[in-house]
Amino acid sequence: MALIGKIRKNFWFVLILLGLALAAFVIMDVSSAAGLGGGQADMKMGEVNGQDISYRDFQKTEQVYFNNGGDAFSTRENVWNYYVEKSIVDKEADKLGLSVGRDELMDLQFGNQMSPIMSQNWRNPQTGAIDRTQLNGFKSAIENGDELDPRFRDFWAEQEHQIIKFHKQDKINNLVSKAIYTPTWLAETAYQEQNGKVDFEYVKIPFDNISDADVPLEDSDYTSYLNAHKDRYTNTEETRTIEYVIFNVEPTEADKDVIKQQMTELKTKFANTTNDSLFAMTNEGFYRDLYYSKEGLEQNFSESIRNTIPNLAIGEVVGPLEESGFYRNIKLLDRRMMPDSVRARHILRTVTPGDKAGLDKANKTLDSLLTLIRRGAIRFDSTAVKFSQDPGSASKGGQLDYFVQETMVPQFRDACFKDGKSGEYRTVRTSYGVHLIHIQDQKFLDNEPKVKLAFINKPIIPSIETQDRINEEVADLVASHPYLDDMVAMIGERDDVSFDRVSNIKINDFTIGDLESGNTSRDIVRWAFNGATDVNDMAPDVFTYTEPNLFYNNKYVLAGLKSIEPAGLRSIDNLRDEITPLVRNEKKGRLIASQLGSSDIDGAAAKFGAAIESATGVAFNSRFLPGLGDEPKVIAQAYSGAVNSNSQPIVGNSGVFIVKPTNKTDAGTATNLPSFRNTDASATRSKVGTSLMTALKKLANVNDSRATFF
Repeated sequence: MALIGKIRKNFWFVLILLGLALAAFVIMDVSSAAGLGGGQADMKMGEVNGQDISYRDFQKTEQVYFNNGGDAFSTRENVWNYYVEKSIVDKEADKLGLSVGRDELMDLQFGNQMSPIMSQNWRNPQTGAIDRTQLNGFKSAIENGDELDPRFRDFWAEQEHQIIKFHKQDKINNLVSKAIYTPTWLAETAYQEQNGKVDFEYVKIPFDNISDADVPLEDSDYTSYLNAHKDRYTNTEETRTIEYVIFNVEPTEADKDVIKQQMTELKTKFANTTNDSLFAMTNEGFYRDLYYSKEGLEQNFSESIRNTIPNLAIGEVVGPLEESGFYRNIKLLDRRMMPDSVRARHILRTVTPGDKAGLDKANKTLDSLLTLIRRGAIRFDSTAVKFSQDPGSASKGGQLDYFVQETMVPQFRDACFKDGKSGEYRTVRTSYGVHLIHIQDQKFLDNEPKVKLAFINKPIIPSIETQDRINEEVADLVASHPYLDDMVAMIGERDDVSFDRVSNIKINDFTIGDLESGNTSRDIVRWAFNGATDVNDMAPDVFTYTEPNLFYNNKYVLAGLKSIEPAGLRSIDNLRDEITPLVRNEKKGRLIASQLGSSDIDGAAAKFGAAIESATGVAFNSRFLPGLGDEPKVIAQAYSGAVNSNSQPIVGNSGVFIVKPTNKTDAGTATNLPSFRNTDASATRSKVGTSLMTALKKLANVNDSRATFF
């Protein structure tokens, strides 16, 4: 009571405290929002041609429409591309006066000419058909303004946005496609390129004929190459080069001994259990209610395991055996002669689960039919056509042809492979109903018995102690070597690990070299692009990668920033490793060409000990020839050169060539030019869907701030 009295006396003070607390809460909320991408003003994730892309809209689309359980970063890339394309399409459609009206949208969702997006989203994967009844129910609910689940309403709204974007884009594509025309001169040229043929001989001097040591490279060689291929090596954004070293986490011998002892202790329990399938499933193992043939064992298990099985008695357990990173205990459950495949036919009477009267009726029907079949009063095939309720086989007289164990449900399989003999009739109940089965044939590929097995497994993985110990060692390493050059020098003295380098990393990348994509790789990229990170810095943190199936830390990575590349033509240092083979081959090509001089094809072959090859019936638009490969300069020279004349040395993609045309066949005048023109125009139109959007993206002014958010 005294406390309450004090509060009443100092109520003005309490109000001040509450006000300060509220202000602090607001500041904290704004700050946290800024950390994710900013407050209200900073929630803009990007901009395309002046049109904002909101982080909240992006997040909503990702959650309600693209949330398919796949890789989060790939999904976000798809969402981003959708928003960029949508902004471009909206702007172009507005300029052209194109839209998707409400009536058109309803028709695209529910009409006969349904949007491909609706077909994709609402097609039944089992039947391949669209559930029109369900969609019509949604249509009525939408038109009547009925209350819908908020999650469904959000999904439907996003679906409508997708449909509108798709069909606006489709209309733009159609306008461009309709404008494409192949003039007569171009059609005639294309006809000649496609139908004119040339035969030629050639000799190839591979670049490998000259040793790398004989072709030293200088910076001027790289500069010359880069200047000749600027488009290929020019970046539109700033990039990073990262060097990293991987410390793999492997189990120690002590770790392996502990796991092996655990499996040894389970061995007796496994042998004594009466529920093999349950025991296997609860001990990281597996159980298949199938019999393995000799071939099946060879396909699924190592030689060490296969060699132990013939010596086992039924019920005996062998192990622990090491295989593919696991310790395994294996129990032989059964051994018997069984067919490899069975040919059978059946008559099915379907029964609803729990319908005892229906089950009795089905059994009586099939018993009566079997009696008549055995008497010869009726034929099995015609009876199946009339009485079987299996839509897949009834029309074929119940015929299933030959099948293997894996294709049938357990009761049907056991009747055909395990219990029944060729020529017998069997009646079995399955989840589908009751079957009258006629086993027509059983095929045995060999006289070897088949075996039924159960397994329990334990992965051979490092213990928590081992994972923690290596983590501490790596953390100590980076703490004592905070700079990349120092770390590289230290790692260079070891033979168990080494540095890798990855160049041209962009700000939104989520993969690095051979490292797994995902959050950890993304964290490395974010660190490299952090404004506080300088060239030659080592990341102060140890980056941990987790084995995706067994969920332990399987590698620790240290990363350092090697260089920062501004937008524009990439530097020689950044590209050296990537383009060295290309620069060297180009220089080798010039050297070989100078050695060939004015040699003809015979002289070149003799000088380098190379064979003279030939190509026949080659069209100008050929892209790849067997034996020659991808060599457009060679084909161009064969067409342009005179028959029986030797070309000058040609530096190609895989070596230096001399070409000698031996025969040319002119295509003549096109007799079906209108048809050829239409074919050529159709081929060009088919590329509009992708080529037009690619071109519009290049022309668009895109401001990408995704890295601020994730």
